Amino acid sequence: EGSPTWKPPDEEVSTTNQHDAWQAPDSGSGERSPPSNPWDTNEEEDQSSGIGYGAAVGDNNNEEDPTGIGTWQPVAGVGRKRSRSETEENYHEDSGAAEADAFYSNLTRSLDTRADSWLFHMRSFNGWVKATQIAELDPRVQVQLRKKKGKALRVLDLACGKGGDLGKWSLHSRGIENYVGIDVARGSLKDAAIRARKMRNNKIPRCTFTCADLGADVPGRLKSRGKLGLQKLSTWSLQTEPVGSTGDPIFSKVAGGGILLDDKFDVISVQFAIHYMMSNIKRARRFFHTVSMLLDLGGNPICTTIDARVVIQQLMNLGQDLQFRESNEDDTDEPYIVKVGGGACQLKFEKEVVQRIFAPRSIKDSIPEEDLFGLKYTFTLVEGSDHSAGVGEAVDLPEWLAPIPALEQLAMEAGLEMEVAQNFHEYYNARKDPIVHHKAHNALYNMNVLNRSGSISEDEWGISRMYVAIKFRKVRDSLMVLVDGDSSSDEEEEEEEDTVSKHPPPQPVSEPGVLSSAKAQKMLPMAMMKAKKVYGSDAWNELESDEKKRLTTVELLKML
Repeated sequence: EGSPTWKPPDEEVSTTNQHDAWQAPDSGSGERSPPSNPWDTNEEEDQSSGIGYGAAVGDNNNEEDPTGIGTWQPVAGVGRKRSRSETEENYHEDSGAAEADAFYSNLTRSLDTRADSWLFHMRSFNGWVKATQIAELDPRVQVQLRKKKGKALRVLDLACGKGGDLGKWSLHSRGIENYVGIDVARGSLKDAAIRARKMRNNKIPRCTFTCADLGADVPGRLKSRGKLGLQKLSTWSLQTEPVGSTGDPIFSKVAGGGILLDDKFDVISVQFAIHYMMSNIKRARRFFHTVSMLLDLGGNPICTTIDARVVIQQLMNLGQDLQFRESNEDDTDEPYIVKVGGGACQLKFEKEVVQRIFAPRSIKDSIPEEDLFGLKYTFTLVEGSDHSAGVGEAVDLPEWLAPIPALEQLAMEAGLEMEVAQNFHEYYNARKDPIVHHKAHNALYNMNVLNRSGSISEDEWGISRMYVAIKFRKVRDSLMVLVDGDSSSDEEEEEEEDTVSKHPPPQPVSEPGVLSSAKAQKMLPMAMMKAKKVYGSDAWNELESDEKKRLTTVELLKML
């Protein structure tokens, strides 16, 4: 099938005839915004950002990113905490995040080796999916001051890597009012800042890059109700850097990571990275709650990730006994390996994980929460024979399945509604008509998606089916109540001390003191309005009176 100018290998694309417990909503459900694809292939930044390497096989953010996931989340050691400090070894609290930071910040890839990859066109196709996702966005946020149609977008780019998506965002038909990129790799963020300097004029008027791990860090919002100060995060801002700067970008600790308490975003993009939040439910809930707090009502989170439905189907097609009967004498602890694209892409599951996935349960039974998280696999991708040139083999990179039911469950609790979940093959089929989607169709050529035969190899096409594109919409405020526990280290508490000291512990408004002054009483209604705006109107209405007073006091102290 396919248009006359692109005929991918014949293959029935279906993600519906799979393990019942893993079914997604109709992949065609939800309304897509009218295409407004601002394709301008003469833009150097956009073309150069087209491809990513390795683990997620996406274009994620830049031509030099070896994983396609922006190195935003830990690749090992999830749950092991470290002391946060300014030393290179202990910068990140999570040991896995620190390992990812060290590895990817020092990794160099070149455009010269990009075409040497055996999976060049597949990675270009994955980049095309992401680019069309961005181009089709047209969120209608429900804020009085932003009802004007076509107002420039406020974008939060998570797992931004080296900032390769800046070009794509800058070409959006609505333009960009504010762009904030967050990543775990400090080296990548420096490259991103250098890229942003070249777009200083009208393309990206406001641009900020922040180093954070959103499985633990919370930019722009109070990490817990008991804290008055915003977490300080390493941040660089285009607005504060002198025009004409040419040296290494200078990152400094800024409260909120450059995001203010009342800042909101129209779009939050998480490309080839959300599966790194699924190692456990605590990290997943922290992530979704943070996303919801930072997103305006009516705004859209978008993401791409491994399609768990297809992975389950591939496991079922291995021809192995997945019943795990106790009487099976041939039972071993050998891992289960899914091979796709002629073996170029491999996902290895330990037996214990497969047992959890295929545990016997009644159709009426709901899936136990613990069986939707921590479904770890290791990812191997062969892109070429010369690893030193940047196209070799990436081995044993841990990821976690992101089942559609789990994402729906998290989204619902966070006030988000899943509008679309389309496998990459379905995504293409919905846009393959060159007349209806002429801009996206032309981009297939401009982004080097097609080979010399006007197609994609069978192996590359097979691997691309392993991914899914998802779009959410915020319909209400988050109802999640997080227990901060011991997520903050002693060093982090000291780090926030300067901010907290500016706002002493709140006193009851009725007590004598500065809060009972005539000035404070006059400003009280405005402080309450600000507190309600920060917390969210729906969640505010659910709060007890004492908690409303406390939050109002926090805002009042800032105003005084």
